[in-house]
Amino acid sequence: MKRRILAVSLLFLFLPAFSLPRIVKREGVDIPTKVVIIKEGDTLRKLAEEYLGSRDRWREFLKVNIISNPELIMPGEKLYVPILPRKTPVSKDHPAMLILQPTEDDTPEIDVNPVMTEHLIVVRAIDSKGNPVPNVRVEWVLSDFPGSTGDIVEADDGGKINNRYAVTYTNPSPLELKRNPKDGKGLKLKPGDTWVGISATYPGQTRVTIICPSIPMNLQRVVYVTCRWLDIAWEFPPDSTKTVNFSDSVQNTVKLRTKVFKATDNSPIEGAEVSYSILKIEGLIEALFENGEREMILQTDANGIAEAALKLTEPGMGRVIVRAELFDPSGQVIGEGEVSAEWRAPQLKISIRGPTRANMMEEIKLQVELSNSGTSPARKVHLDLASEGFKLVEPVPEIGEIAPGEKVKASIKVLPLRAGTQRCAVSATEAEGIQSIGEVSMEVIPPRLKLSVNGPEMTTPGSQVTYTLTLSNEGDRPVDGVELKAHIPTD
Repeated sequence: MKRRILAVSLLFLFLPAFSLPRIVKREGVDIPTKVVIIKEGDTLRKLAEEYLGSRDRWREFLKVNIISNPELIMPGEKLYVPILPRKTPVSKDHPAMLILQPTEDDTPEIDVNPVMTEHLIVVRAIDSKGNPVPNVRVEWVLSDFPGSTGDIVEADDGGKINNRYAVTYTNPSPLELKRNPKDGKGLKLKPGDTWVGISATYPGQTRVTIICPSIPMNLQRVVYVTCRWLDIAWEFPPDSTKTVNFSDSVQNTVKLRTKVFKATDNSPIEGAEVSYSILKIEGLIEALFENGEREMILQTDANGIAEAALKLTEPGMGRVIVRAELFDPSGQVIGEGEVSAEWRAPQLKISIRGPTRANMMEEIKLQVELSNSGTSPARKVHLDLASEGFKLVEPVPEIGEIAPGEKVKASIKVLPLRAGTQRCAVSATEAEGIQSIGEVSMEVIPPRLKLSVNGPEMTTPGSQVTYTLTLSNEGDRPVDGVELKAHIPTD
């Protein structure tokens, strides 16, 4: 059973009376608001940044406004702005007073949950100086009213009395609740914390009254938490991996599919709002959704599917982290998750070792080492000689596939064709066209041969003449394959 966590605040303080702003009711939820007049150039995102502190919170306007087209608001119209709750300071008049405080800041006192999931409510007791107070009795009561649903399914330290009532005590030491035995992740409670878990099997609302009897009667000692249950479930996209295609950008697209359906019978839900937004890009890549933006908002189709295409705009190796969110009809987030899309590619590296000096037209051997530091195999790797000043003595060996992290060694025999400082380059290419080139520099020494001819300078026609040819090598290395040719005039 999926569990959700809600931490709420009980501030037991004596506060002066003041008039609340107008309350706008939407689906049984009371939210304090104030009215602003829309000006020329205003958008919901701009107004959210001004009044709610972040452009990303624009959907909160939908909780208290009926807006037919959120992308089109007109100057002069009234817009109801939710008033954010403020933290009430601890009264210095009651230094021994106990209060209950949330374990996390800014947690709403109204939350939306899918049916057949467990929802945790966590409270903490502290004194007026902010120190946690252990062993404080806390009572939990579920209200009965038309449309109510839900039961207490478990409570701290076995404090469940029945489905509608529980008694717990704040903990004296840290505690970890292992909510999911499969992955070992849990909820870490601090001293002074206590909790209950509630669940519902059909849509409706659960109202929880939390009471701390040890608080004096003249102080506020009761708060209310409302949990709304919807017949909805979802499956966010799984993590994906894909091999980069550098020649066909269409192949570098990942489809993100969210499925939304009823929890009770698994039938698809059409028209549910799902958003995808890029949170982080790792590696030397760039990516956008098919609309050319870093965020995309969709409605589920008749099959309950909301699908977005995430495309690489700059191919390479890397990973994109995407947040997926599901909203209820009022615009409140009821489900969120993160999904990663990873693009993998081979990354070839070639290094060559050879002599620093060589004789022209004398066979030399080059030692080649190939490595793949990428994230996918390099397939059908082959070597080629990439220098005009050398020629192969024999065909280069076939390399084949190189796995990620693997190193392969080979040797190549070549003949230097030109004298002087020469660079011998060898390329390695894999099936997708990814290439790496390595080279070695060497001084190619030409032969230092000297030829002398001794014989008569003149002779008579028809007589035999003997010439002596003397060939010497004045270089520092032997020369093989020397061929002598004589040119004898005929006239």
